[in-house]
Amino acid sequence: MKKIYIAAYHQSKFGKLMDMTVPAILDAAVRGACSAIGVEPGALDVASAGAACNFTLNEQGLLAGIIASIPGMEGKPIETVENACASGGQAVLSVIGKLQLGLGETGIALGYEKMRDAEGKMDGKLIGKVLGYFSHPAERPGKVFVFPHVFAEVMRD
Repeated sequence: MKKIYIAAYHQSKFGKLMDMTVPAILDAAVRGACSAIGVEPGALDVASAGAACNFTLNEQGLLAGIIASIPGMEGKPIETVENACASGGQAVLSVIGKLQLGLGETGIALGYEKMRDAEGKMDGKLIGKVLGYFSHPAERPGKVFVFPHVFAEVMRD
């Protein structure tokens, strides 16, 4: 099995991203990681982005297409993955899989979530509803914030 090495790590500013758009966040993440090792995005062969609630909270799908619009990233194997709170980790595993399959020598994994609007406000009711989608319907009755309740039950067992 081919050995895979992590050459760089970049974490975007954590907190209220206010009016920073989804494309701007992804662009900054790609460029930040590339800057850490002194390469341009064109040096990357594959990519994967992980996000759990992006489509509903930001009304933005097709993150892979946004990444492909970054100069140097076009025409590469890129996809978006979702695995709740482990979506960023799932993106890492996806990139490793592509590299193991020989689809390239270098890759980038992005984990991303933006839960506040341009004014920095969070819609708690919407977030509760969104997280409720990530549960089995039989587990929802009597729970206000379904996903956190289910997670707590799993951790308790």
